[in-house]
This record gives sequence, C-alpha cells and structure tokens, in this order.
Amino acid sequence: MKMKKLLYITLFLFSINSIAQEYPFPVAGEFNQAELQLVNISVSDIETVVTLSVINKMESGAWYCADKNIYLYSKKLDKRFYIVGTENIPTCPDKFEFSSIGEKLVFKLKFESIGYVGSRIDLIEDCSNSCFYFKDIILDNKLNADVHLFDFALIQYENGDLLQAEDNFEKIIKDLPINPTHVYGFAFSYLYKIALDNGDQIKADYWKTEFLNSNLPNKDYYLKNF
Repeated sequence: MKMKKLLYITLFLFSINSIAQEYPFPVAGEFNQAELQLVNISVSDIETVVTLSVINKMESGAWYCADKNIYLYSKKLDKRFYIVGTENIPTCPDKFEFSSIGEKLVFKLKFESIGYVGSRIDLIEDCSNSCFYFKDIILDNKLNADVHLFDFALIQYENGDLLQAEDNFEKIIKDLPINPTHVYGFAFSYLYKIALDNGDQIKADYWKTEFLNSNLPNKDYYLKNF
C-alpha cells in the first residue's frame, strides 16, 4: 500500500513538472524573414519546443530546411540552448520541397529545457545562406497580447474607427506591466490624439496627465507624440 502511494505521488509530481508553459504567437522585437512566423513556444522542465510556419511565395523551385546549428539564446543567462530535434522539417542539406504557391509548412524545433530565462530570448539559425533569426522574443503572454491588440487598434485608428480604437487602447493601458514594451506609451499618445480628433481638449489633457503619472519609463521619448 505504501509503495502504491509513493508511486502515485511520484507520478503526480512528474506530471506537475512536465506541464508546459505555452506562449502562443510570441512577438519578436526583430526578425528577418516576413514569411516565417512564430506560432508557439512551449517550455517545460523536459524540453522547449518552438513551433513555426512558413508560407511559400514562389511559383516553383521553393524549398525549406532547418540548419543543424539553430539555438535559443538567453541574454539573462548569457547561454545558448542548441537544437536537439525537429518535427515535420528536414535537417539541411535534406529539404522540404513546396508543391504550390501559398502552401504553408508548419514545423517544430526542439531544444533542451530553457527553464526560466527571463522575459526575452533569441532564436538564431547560425549558418551562411538565407538564415533566419528572431531577436528579443517576448516570453510573457500579457505583453504579447497587448502588442497584438495595439497593432489591431492602430489599424482601426488608421481606418477612422476611432471609437473601437479608443476602446482597445484603453484596454492596453488598463494594467501596466512591470517590464513594459513600447506599445503602452504609444497607446497613451493615441488616446490623446483621438480626444483631439474628437475636439475634446479636456479629455486629451486627462490622458496626457495619466501618462505623466504612470510608471512607464522613457517618458520624454513618448511626449514627442503628444
């Protein structure tokens, strides 16, 4: 009976440790191949799995492969985590050949577990020809969600949908994170602009005051947009 209890406890603890932290559609501060998209990053105590997708934009002769020298880099730890496996993508010089324009290939790159490496990481393909990179990938779901929402709100603003844009910009600044990205300062500035577009100077001054009283860094940089 004691052995059974010990086994159950061991299995339970193993299942907890193996639960992965998922980061769907993480945002990268810099990347070099627009057709290659980050779909998900999954981090567990066992491994780290990066899911990507690439869309073929050529009528013929297009192919794709993953170099054997791909790594994740943590600036916080100053450490590289090299690739240990792949799924649905050949390792160069073998290659996947696209059959039609617009075809999408979804594949996974597997690494040893990165554990907790902070809120930023790089994904680098270290080769000499047509190599990809994603730098400053955000490992924070709130930050990623707010960046995506900002991009959507910006489109709404540019299309003249000021009411919906205002609502989404307000959602972004409702809960400011400890380590904010650029979108929070710009969200305040667009709320200021929308108020002016609506002829409401009092509300515009309110958003400027709220911005100045916030804990956002680099205020002088964003004030140029007010």
